[in-house]
Amino acid sequence: ECIVHMGSTIVSGCGKGIVIATGERTELGKFAILIGSLEDSKTPLQEKMDEIGKQLTIIAFAIVTLIFLIGILQHKPLLQMFTIGVSLAVAAIPEGLPIVVTVTLALGVNRMANRKAIVRKLPAVEALGATTVICTDKTGTLTKNEMTVRKLFAGQMYEITGIGYSGNGEFFQNSNKIVDPLVHSNLVELLKVAVLCNNSQLNRTTGELIGQPTEGALLQLAFKAKMEDLRSKFVRLSEKPFDSERKWMAVSYNLSNDNNQNNEGEIFFVKGAVERVLENCSTYISRSCLLVNEHRNEILLRAKEFGDEALRVIAFASGRSLDRLTFHGLMALSDPPKEGVREAIERVHATGVQVVMLTGDSKETALAIANELGLTNYFNNSNHISISMNNNQNNNQNNNQNNN
Repeated sequence: ECIVHMGSTIVSGCGKGIVIATGERTELGKFAILIGSLEDSKTPLQEKMDEIGKQLTIIAFAIVTLIFLIGILQHKPLLQMFTIGVSLAVAAIPEGLPIVVTVTLALGVNRMANRKAIVRKLPAVEALGATTVICTDKTGTLTKNEMTVRKLFAGQMYEITGIGYSGNGEFFQNSNKIVDPLVHSNLVELLKVAVLCNNSQLNRTTGELIGQPTEGALLQLAFKAKMEDLRSKFVRLSEKPFDSERKWMAVSYNLSNDNNQNNEGEIFFVKGAVERVLENCSTYISRSCLLVNEHRNEILLRAKEFGDEALRVIAFASGRSLDRLTFHGLMALSDPPKEGVREAIERVHATGVQVVMLTGDSKETALAIANELGLTNYFNNSNHISISMNNNQNNNQNNNQNNN
C-alpha cells in the first residue's frame, strides 16, 4: 500500500497525502503502545550486580545449611540453630553494595556536569564509561551542512567565490574574472540543469531556503550568475526522485513555449553520482560532440581531484531519453567542518575511544574530510585504516537524500 506513516521524514520528491488515522490508530501509535509495555534493558553493571547477588545468596544459604546441620548433629537446640542460621544469612548479604554503586554513579554524574555534560539517568554514566567506539554521521554533525559550490567543470575549469545564500559571488576562469557567466553557453546549459532538476525553493531577497542544502547551493549558484528560476516558465511532466540504488535524480519538462520559439518537447534533466550519470551519456557538452573515452577519463580525473579536496561532486546531464543523455559538467560543493570538532575528536582519541564517520560521499571525499578532522590519525598510529562502502558508490548526490 502507498502509505506514509506519521513521523516519517520526506527526504526527496514531492506529493500530496490524505490523513486516514491519528493517535493510537496509526502504525507509529501502535509502536508507542508496544514500546511503553517493554521493560528497560539492564546495563552491564546492573547485570553484573544481579549475578553477584545470586552467587552470594547461593553461597550464604549453603553455609547456613551446613552450619544448621552440624548443630543438629551436635544436638543443639533447634530454635537456637534456626536463629543462628537466619543471623548468618542476613549478615552475608551486602546490603550496602547498592548504596556504594549509586553514590559512585552520582559522583560520575556530578563530574560530567562540571564538564558541561548533563546525564539524565545514572546508569548512562556506566554505559558511557564502557564506550569504545563512537559512530557519527558526517553532514550536519561533523560539518555545518552549509553547502556552497566552489568549482565547476564544463569542458573547462571554473571557480566561484562567495558563501551563503545571499547571491554574492563571482565566476573565475584561469584566475580571470567572468563578467557575465550567461554569455558562456556551456555554463548556461549546466546551470539550466541545476535549476530545473531541483525541488528546493530559495528566497533571493532574504536568502531563506526551503529544501535540501545541496539543492539550495545549486540555486544559489544560478542566483550568482543572474539566471532566473526557469521552473516557472515550463511545465514539469515527471520526476524520478533520487535513491541510494539508482544514485541519480531526473525530471522531465515540456520546453515548448507559447510562442513556438522552442519546440524541443519533453526533455529530461538529470543530476547525481558521476559514474552513474556517465553510464547514460552518449554526447559531451553539446549534442553534436560524441562522448569518447578521452572525455570520460578527463571527467573521472576531475571528479577525483575535487574529491581529494574534500568537495562533494555532482554530475549533470540532459537529453530526450534517459539512456542517451548529453553530459554538461560537474559541480564541486564544500561543506566546512564545525568549529571545535577536530579538537573534540582529538580528546576522544586520547581516551582510547575510536571515532567512525558514516557518510554516503565518495571514498576520496570521505578520506579528505577524515584527514581534515584528524580521524585518520588514530588509524595511522595503529598502522591500519579501513574504509567500507558500496562497490558502486563513488559519489553521492546528497547525504540527506540517501539515508547516510
